[in-house]
Amino acid sequence: MPRKWFKACVGLEALETARSVSFCAHAILQPGVFIVPDTLAAPRFADNPLVIRPPNIRFYAGTPLFTAEGHGLGTLCVIDTKPRELSEMQKDALQLMRNPALRLFDVRLKTRELAELNQALDAYSYAVSHDLRAPVRTVAGFSHLLRVEHGEKSTKTVSS
Repeated sequence: MPRKWFKACVGLEALETARSVSFCAHAILQPGVFIVPDTLAAPRFADNPLVIRPPNIRFYAGTPLFTAEGHGLGTLCVIDTKPRELSEMQKDALQLMRNPALRLFDVRLKTRELAELNQALDAYSYAVSHDLRAPVRTVAGFSHLLRVEHGEKSTKTVSS
């Protein structure tokens, strides 16, 4: 069964819900702010388990979060146990809060990508270092043998 997880919440103990009863599943399909001022008065939500049982949601307002490529990440939402109305300023504020949330997603994604690149770079550096050590040891060993076998002659030949 598809689920919806809460990334961060205040005053709500639920960590996830079934997507089939999720208000956010509706909000992500709407442009702008999706508002349900009184869930009991809205036919499509009146019998929702999240409305008629705890957490007893009576108000919902959410705005979708999309990547620059247009992929839906989720929603930024506000819920309450009392019916409410949002002023235009509150609607604008909810939409404005999208930007820092999306930037945080981008920062976390880029941080993960950089960590993966650093791991790949470490592996490459180890491989190159290992691959170069063997030929250097061979040359050093061969040089040592030449000095042992030819002693002073090899030094004079090289310097002249």
